[in-house]
Amino acid sequence: MSADINTVRAIRAVTLSPDFTGTLHAAIRKQLSEPISTDNYEEAINQAYRQWPHAEKMLTAAIARTKGGV
Repeated sequence: MSADINTVRAIRAVTLSPDFTGTLHAAIRKQLSEPISTDNYEEAINQAYRQWPHAEKMLTAAIARTKGGV
């Protein structure tokens, strides 16, 4: 990614399981149905990291998991 213009310069294709894809789509639809501001976004991120300060802790609360290529 070029930091000066926020342009993605590389993309990696991955496959996701059908169950994970369905859960991901539902989460995206839910997020799109709720208004959000920059302040709300920042607060949601901060709240998540307060609740799960490390990635390993966040993983224990995951509602769906998948492995690429499955």
